[in-house]
Amino acid sequence: MQDILPTYFAPDELDRLRKMEGMKLVRVTYTVWRNVAKKDDVYEALDWIELYMDKAKLSLGVNESQTGLVVKDFNFALEQTRIIQQFRGQVVIEQVDMSESSVWKHLIGQEVLSMGLMSPY
Repeated sequence: MQDILPTYFAPDELDRLRKMEGMKLVRVTYTVWRNVAKKDDVYEALDWIELYMDKAKLSLGVNESQTGLVVKDFNFALEQTRIIQQFRGQVVIEQVDMSESSVWKHLIGQEVLSMGLMSPY
């Protein structure tokens, strides 16, 4: 069995996470990737989670090695165009507002009090 390599946030990503302290969460969206080539067997995957704060937006996605998360700028319109061109319409992405979902509803309007890291060990 091969061990999973640890993945860490880069210093600039940690800085962006810490800057969320004191801000209020106002909206959450998921960007869902769908392979629609086979109508009877559609494949879906969560690609990005965007946290809209009262003063900023934080985008979380999987890193290239698929071993952890990254924090970076995400532009839905540009990504949608890239996906359409690359996959010729067989793959689409959709942005879904998850603010009213049971996962996020109770957090909307709440202030981020602190951003910390926990060791998995």
